[in-house]
Amino acid sequence: MQHSVEIDVVDFRWDEGNLAHCARHDVTPVVVVEVKDRAPQFFLNDPGQPGSPFMIGPDASGRFWTIIILPAENVGEWKAITGWPSDNAEIRKYNGET
Repeated sequence: MQHSVEIDVVDFRWDEGNLAHCARHDVTPVVVVEVKDRAPQFFLNDPGQPGSPFMIGPDASGRFWTIIILPAENVGEWKAITGWPSDNAEIRKYNGET
């Protein structure tokens, strides 16, 4: 079972690139902040796999999202690079069931 890890996310940095890519997946800055503010679980992907780290959690409406993040220049600052509505396996991971 893959355990969650602790990551300190203070804020997110946005630029034209990550805004545009996230928008293609219906991931907005509002969704990303809502997930961050609702006790997400953070995970590292398997070695050699893209998309690490990532956070899983609900937005304000209760819909679960999986958001891939990368560290930005400043400590505690991250860039959301893509995301999607979480599937059942990701929600189980969030709940510690896998």
